[in-house]
Amino acid sequence: MFVAGRRRGLGIGLLAAGIVLLSACSSSGSTPRTLPRLSTTPAAATSAAPPTSKAAELAAVKAVVRRYYALLNAPTTVANANALAALMTKDCTCRRVARSIRRLATAHRSYFGHSTVVTLRPSIDSQSNADVYVQYDYTRGGYRDDGGHILHIEPGHVGVKVDFRLVGNGSGWLIAQVDLITSGSK
Repeated sequence: MFVAGRRRGLGIGLLAAGIVLLSACSSSGSTPRTLPRLSTTPAAATSAAPPTSKAAELAAVKAVVRRYYALLNAPTTVANANALAALMTKDCTCRRVARSIRRLATAHRSYFGHSTVVTLRPSIDSQSNADVYVQYDYTRGGYRDDGGHILHIEPGHVGVKVDFRLVGNGSGWLIAQVDLITSGSK
């Protein structure tokens, strides 16, 4: 398990005071923040049936995290915000990311920027617990109004490291927690 102290498009990871993505998962307030964009490769949100092998389980947890980033990279819409929230447990503080996207979409604003996943490493801790360690880089990003005017911008970073904690529910995996390991460097 990889725990260290337990988005041009939809999301460029909520960035508060230079901390990307996870600030949104752990900070309070309702002001939209910058979301880092990662991958545009779609993947299944959850497995249709419980995986039958360790390799299948590893692939299933990776698919959830890849889908999370695909939705962050998708256009800023209420539907995409809802799909993102569906990947998370009801009590995950990371649901703030989906709420921020929903708020911006209803206000006719959108996120911009680009992120690239460098490392995506899953670990199955038990039949119902897993971690996915992610390292990514992201370009300068922020959000703008429907006229294209930039309202907020943040610098890019390289070497951002996060740990996704997932829980199995018998029919798939859900994100239960996202921990920032390091915010990387500008």
